Amino acid sequence: MIVYPKSRGQLKVVYTEARSSGKTILPFGLGHDLGSDLDDARLVAISSKEFNQVESLEPDNLLAQVGAGMTLAELEEALAPTGLYWPVTGPHTRTLGGIMGQGLLGAETMAKGTMVDWILGTSMMTPSGEIVKSGGRTLKNVSGYDLTRLAWRARGSLAMSVSFTLKLLPKPKICPVMEFSLKSLKLAASHMETIVRERFGVQSLRLIGDKNGLRIAVWLTGFPELVAAQEEKLKLLMKDPSDLFEDGFEYYNHSDAVFNLRDGKTKIYAGPRKALLDTVKNLSWIGDHNFVADFGVGRLAFTSPPESSESLAIDSGLVLVSATAYKAGGPLFRRVKAAVDPKGAFLTP
Repeated sequence: MIVYPKSRGQLKVVYTEARSSGKTILPFGLGHDLGSDLDDARLVAISSKEFNQVESLEPDNLLAQVGAGMTLAELEEALAPTGLYWPVTGPHTRTLGGIMGQGLLGAETMAKGTMVDWILGTSMMTPSGEIVKSGGRTLKNVSGYDLTRLAWRARGSLAMSVSFTLKLLPKPKICPVMEFSLKSLKLAASHMETIVRERFGVQSLRLIGDKNGLRIAVWLTGFPELVAAQEEKLKLLMKDPSDLFEDGFEYYNHSDAVFNLRDGKTKIYAGPRKALLDTVKNLSWIGDHNFVADFGVGRLAFTSPPESSESLAIDSGLVLVSATAYKAGGPLFRRVKAAVDPKGAFLTP
């Protein structure tokens, strides 16, 4: 059963009825494939599709309040006349609520931090049908627990996002992406280590392996003079001609490097950047398995994964896990989950 509530009042009714009938609630966005869940009579799937309006926009204060059902494409279009943007770059079809619910990390995480670093406040609906508000309109406006970060780490299993107050930034003057072709993983790891340790100031850093070969993609942003200096340093380091993409936003908006933790087919490594760098150094064979090692978000994902992690020849240090084995939280999260949702009305990812 799929429900498309158009107001918070309708959303509360759906929650109340689902809770009273003992059904499980599954909030979902445009990027979530329900699959076989649709056949489960015990499940109520709630779409945030209708919550896609800009509730308020204050360019002078670098603020926007928007519905959780708004996609990144819709948000970018709404902000375009202001010259501002929200620095959580990812596929255009993703909704803000979906990003929150799945704990996704954007292309700019390396330089700008995660989604919750750019949310000042949020409104969420709990399994009991109550609206809970966290944060506000300024940076130093709350004391006690940071419920926004808790909800992000809970991966949609504590509450459904209804709206967000976003912190915005002026869009950079230029934002190119440079791609460098490489001959070996060992050389690639060496170059990436230099870029990270010597603080080149890049926005995003990725190692990509596919039918087009092995290459490093580096996203630069800022004033023209600074970007030009960074480009020269990169060319000197790589000693190889590069492909230049003038619009880094377009490049990453259309990237297929989406790390969906609900996707049981994707094999991922997730961890600190240093451990990821060591993993790439020790990765001795890729074969036909396309991959993306994203140093911004600290993940290695095989986009055409092998049947088992044993089919990869690894010297040492690589931990590949099925995404379905991923579980949110720890002891503190489980205690909060038990208190907030004792009947397990929200589906745990």
